Amino acid sequence: EDMFRRLELLLHCAQVALLNQCLPQTDTFLKATISLIPDVPSHEEIDYKRVSTEGRLATFLRSFLSFLVVVPGHPTHGPFYLIQGLLNAMPRYEWTPEPGHRTAVYIDMLPLLC
Repeated sequence: EDMFRRLELLLHCAQVALLNQCLPQTDTFLKATISLIPDVPSHEEIDYKRVSTEGRLATFLRSFLSFLVVVPGHPTHGPFYLIQGLLNAMPRYEWTPEPGHRTAVYIDMLPLLC
């Protein structure tokens, strides 16, 4: 199974749920997406070559963050509980220090908090 396919499908389901004003389902899909981030493998094999998944995960997370802009906050958990969940899940992925993808994703989170 391709983990990125699962992540994309969950994000698309959340988008459709929000479009249909099904806020509890939107939250459920987004929480499921966040819970899968630590399970993303650090490397995948493409054409018999071992390739890091960091760039692909960073691209997905940017798309995820752009969707969070339009998602309303939770009435009891507050407006930033999904971002807090993402902040808790991101360190559990095996990031490498060199490419700077993790730093770029953290910087991309800043506009959500302003």
